[in-house]
Amino acid sequence: MPNSFTKVTRTSYGGRIKNSIVGVIIGLLLFAISFVVLWKNEEDGARLAKQENYISKNAIEVDSKLPSRENDEKLIATSGKLITGETLSDENLMVRNSLVLKRDVEMYQWDEDKKTETHDELGGGETTTTTYTYTKRWSSRHIDSSRFNQQAGHLNPDFPITSLRLNAQNATLGGYIANELQTSSVNELTTITNLPQNNLYEFIDGKYYTKGASPSSPNVGDIRISYLYAPSGANVSIIGQQNSDNTISKHSTKYGNIYWQEDGIADKATMLKNIKASNSLLTNILRVVGWFLMFIGLLLISGPISAILKFIPALGSITGFLAGIVALLVSLVLSIITIGIAWFAYRPLSAIGLFIVAGALVYLIKGIIDKRKTQMPADYPIEQ
Repeated sequence: MPNSFTKVTRTSYGGRIKNSIVGVIIGLLLFAISFVVLWKNEEDGARLAKQENYISKNAIEVDSKLPSRENDEKLIATSGKLITGETLSDENLMVRNSLVLKRDVEMYQWDEDKKTETHDELGGGETTTTTYTYTKRWSSRHIDSSRFNQQAGHLNPDFPITSLRLNAQNATLGGYIANELQTSSVNELTTITNLPQNNLYEFIDGKYYTKGASPSSPNVGDIRISYLYAPSGANVSIIGQQNSDNTISKHSTKYGNIYWQEDGIADKATMLKNIKASNSLLTNILRVVGWFLMFIGLLLISGPISAILKFIPALGSITGFLAGIVALLVSLVLSIITIGIAWFAYRPLSAIGLFIVAGALVYLIKGIIDKRKTQMPADYPIEQ
C-alpha cells in the first residue's frame, strides 16, 4: 500500500452556508465557555495567591531530623534525604532500596499526518485537498489506527506490556515517617543502563528491545523498554502539615489544601518562590486558553457573513480577514474586561490597571473605525 494518498472533496455554496450556521451554534457555546474559564481562573488565581500568603505567614521552618510535638497539626517547611529499604520490581526487573521504579514502554507504530488545503471557487463553492501521509515511529502511547483514513496496511497492534510507575510505600525523612505521598512526588529519576538478560527482550543500547528486533530497522509492533529509578537517599523539600504520628500530609485551609514538594534541598523562601512561579504560569496559560476560546467563538459566529460573500471568492476572503481582525480585538477587550471584573471581585486593587489597558484597546479600535470613515469620500459623482 502507498504510504500517502490524496483525497479531494467539494463543498457546494449552500453546503458552506449550512456549515457556517452550525459553526454559529458551536461559536456561541465556545463564547459562553470562555467567560466561565476566564472567571473561574481568576477566582482560582486569587485563591492560590491567598495560599501563598498563608504559607508566607504560617509555615514554620523545621529540621527534618528533630520533629517537635509543638508543631503538630501546623504547616511546616523542611528538607532532607528520603531513605527507604524497599525493593520495587516488575516481571523484568527488581531494584533494591528504591523510592521509585518507572517503566517506559514504546512501540513502533504507524502514525497518520494530515495536510489540508482549501480553494474557493467562483460561485461560492470550495474544494478541499487532503493529503494523508503514513510514517512509522516510536511512541509511548497507543496510536489508534482505527481512526486512520486509510486503515489497510497501517494497522497497529495493542501494547503487550504497558508503562508503569511504582512508588515505595514506606520511607523516612530524618525523623519523619514518609509514605507514598512523598515518594510519588519524587521526579528526579536516573536511567538504569545495566539491565539483566531477559527471555522476551534483548538489551541493546541501554534499552530492552523485542527479541530479534533491530534498533536501526524495527518492525511495526516491536517494543522497547527503558527503566528509570530514584535511589534511596534522594534530596527533597516539603511544605505540608506535621502530624502527631510524625507523618507529613496536606494541610487543610479555607483556601484549599496545601502541599508542596520539590526535588533537592530548598528553604521556605525558595519553595515559596517556586510555588508562586508555578501558580503564575498556570494562571497565565488558562488566561490564554480563555481568550483563545472567545476568539474562535467570535470567528465562528461571524462565519455566515463570510460564507455568503464567498460567492465572489476575493470578497469573501477580504471579509474573512476583516472578521478575524475584529474578532481578535473584540476578544482581547472582552477578555481583559472579564478578568478586570473578576479582579474587582477577588483582587480589587489590581483591577484598575486592567481597565486602563481595556480602555486603551477600545480607544484604538474606535480610532481605526474613525480613520476608515474619514478616508471614505462623502459624495460619489454621478455621470451625466
